Amino acid sequence: MSLHFTPSLIKFAIAYIGIIILMILLGCLTKPWKFERFVIAGFIMLGLFLVWKSSVIRQGIGHVKIFFNFALIAPFFLDYNRNMSAMRLLTYRTLRYMAIFTALAGLFVVLGSTNYQPHNFIGKWNEKVFNNLHTLFNLQHKENNEKNFVNFKQQYDLPNIRKSVGQSTVDIFSWEQGVLFLNELNWHPRPVFQSYTAYTPSLIATNGDFYASDKAPEFVILKLQAIDRQFPLMNDAEAIKIVLRDYQPVLSEKGYLLLKRKPRGQGFVSKGERLLTRQIKIDELLDIRLMSHKSLLLSLDIRKSLLGHLYTLLYRLPEVYLEIVATDGTKMSYRVIPKMTTSGFVINPLIRNQAQLIGWYKGLMHSTPKINKTSQNFTNQA
Repeated sequence: MSLHFTPSLIKFAIAYIGIIILMILLGCLTKPWKFERFVIAGFIMLGLFLVWKSSVIRQGIGHVKIFFNFALIAPFFLDYNRNMSAMRLLTYRTLRYMAIFTALAGLFVVLGSTNYQPHNFIGKWNEKVFNNLHTLFNLQHKENNEKNFVNFKQQYDLPNIRKSVGQSTVDIFSWEQGVLFLNELNWHPRPVFQSYTAYTPSLIATNGDFYASDKAPEFVILKLQAIDRQFPLMNDAEAIKIVLRDYQPVLSEKGYLLLKRKPRGQGFVSKGERLLTRQIKIDELLDIRLMSHKSLLLSLDIRKSLLGHLYTLLYRLPEVYLEIVATDGTKMSYRVIPKMTTSGFVINPLIRNQAQLIGWYKGLMHSTPKINKTSQNFTNQA
């Protein structure tokens, strides 16, 4: 989920970590040594590592501010020898002020887009506190939330889907799980219930096992969504392949496609005949036009070198994109997550959005004759 990149924030974060390391060396290595100081310093560095990986690497306002908020308070928890020489004590306290200043500078860069600036920070903070207190003690807050709830129920009301599903089990391939609750459906989720979080082979296989078993739900609501410009059918590839094989379309309503389980196979979807195995370089074009009349799965084995493993321990690899050139010359670019691509995902027919998915089921895309037979019962009711 790492797309956004702000170089200045990386610089502030690295500078802060460097200052903290100097503080730890100065505070812990001054005699007399105390074991407790090393323990506290270890916990502080572990905390910095975790917030670095979870916020600075991800970036985005909601994430990066976690690092700098933690950074603001971390210096006050470090222990040091207060009886060190005056020069060392002055140096240590100077480093602490530098750490606090660096954290504040980074925080203001993050909050700059929300109009938090040094000259209005106190005023904006007071306004936020006042609004929170007003919300806490306002007796109309519950009433307003109930009105919002009613509005959401009207906006996401799916009467046709609700009637078809009844009390049967249902899962949803979307990040909009709230739709199920608003329509009071019997949610029977797969283990990793948001597809973009199934980002390792084991998590993908776990969801595939669920759909290949008798635990699979009777219905599936499918709304093709992908985050961060990812290729849509790459997410939850094993489960999606079983859904495309074992579920038949019933109706579409407000952009949500309802499918009903009618198994046509057992276990995982067969990878079929291996048509081509190639080792290709970055930016190399692979021509598959001679196979375009077949249903194709694409499996990518993108490996990191030893240096790459060390690099990703502390930072992240560059983004990897799959560029697709259609026979009419149209170019498309999608981000791929390396570990999501090992099991094989549907690349032909090329289904990139909900409209194309529905068209595929209706037989408007001619490379899927098996699905054409099952799409006769599919009627668009919304």
